[in-house]
Formats: sequence, structure tokens, C-alpha cells
Amino acid sequence: IVSDLPLRVIVSENEMITPSASAKSKRMKGRAPITTTSTLTSFTMHGNSYTYQLTKESSQWKASPDYWPRGVDRDADVTFYAHSAGDYYLDGKYIQFSVVDNPANQHDLLVASKTTSYNASNGAVNLTFDHACAALEFNVCMTSKLKTKLGSHSLNVKRIELKDVYNSGEYHYADGWKNLTIKTDENHNAI
Repeated sequence: IVSDLPLRVIVSENEMITPSASAKSKRMKGRAPITTTSTLTSFTMHGNSYTYQLTKESSQWKASPDYWPRGVDRDADVTFYAHSAGDYYLDGKYIQFSVVDNPANQHDLLVASKTTSYNASNGAVNLTFDHACAALEFNVCMTSKLKTKLGSHSLNVKRIELKDVYNSGEYHYADGWKNLTIKTDENHNAI
């Protein structure tokens, strides 16, 4: 009887471009919390036609199924693809991802891939997640020239608006975003 080879998954992440962005503890009004590996509670991983669901239990990741892909030689490389959201397409090794309209329900997309053999890694898949899609935070400041011009008056910013922002597309593990689309209204105007 051949027993299944146990699988372990170890998770880390590359910092966002602005390190302070991932460390923000306050939540913007109406915005879902920033997703990091410390706040991530589950994700999906694919490897050699297997789909694994991973959930965090205490500080460990529990995989289901919890074994290395069957029928693979211990020295043969397997590429694992992981993502925190979206729909995975094995044929192109990409994720279809769309940002939901309501900011309170939006999710930052984390992605990772790792190629290793069972023997080379002792059955561990070490994933380092990248932030493929994350929320923006705006900091509005007055220049000293404008502050001098206004004197004791303050400047009220009533609205910041982003237009023509892509809200869906395909994240390809090999080379990033493709087939991006912008949400439009009934008159085909970008919103």
C-alpha cells in the first residue's frame, strides 16, 4: 500500500510598494480592510490538476486535500498557483478577477506561485504572496505656497474622483494583467 505524501504550506508576503500601507491599522470609512497574509484566513491553491482549499488554523495553514499531488515522482517539479480571490483557469494559468462596486465588500487580490519537488522541499510549498490588486488610499496635503496664500483659512476637499479605472481583467502568473476592462454606464461612459 502506497500512502499519500503529506503536504505542508508555508505563507509569507512581499511588502506593498509603500510599506506603511500594509501596516495601517485604521480602517477607512466604508472600505474593506487591507488584505495581508496576517489577515488572510483562506485561499485556493492549484497544483498538477489538484485544487487545494487552505484555511488558517491558529498560525498554521491546513490544506484540503492535505497530500502532495498523487502520481508525481518525488523528484519531479510541480508548479503551485495560489490566489486569495477570483476564478482560476488552468489552461492559461491565470485568474479572472473583478472588483465589486461596494468598497466595503472589496477584496485585495493576493497571488503566489512556487515550483518545487517533494524531495527538494521536504513536502513544503513555500508561497510568497504579492499584492496583484489593492485599494488606494489618498493623502491630500496643502503646499506651503497655497497655505501661505490662504492664510488662516483651511481648504476643504469635498470629493476625490477616479475615472477610467480598470475594474476587471485577467491576472496571468507569467506576465501580469491582461484584457482589462473599465465599467461603463448605459451610454458606454466610463464610471
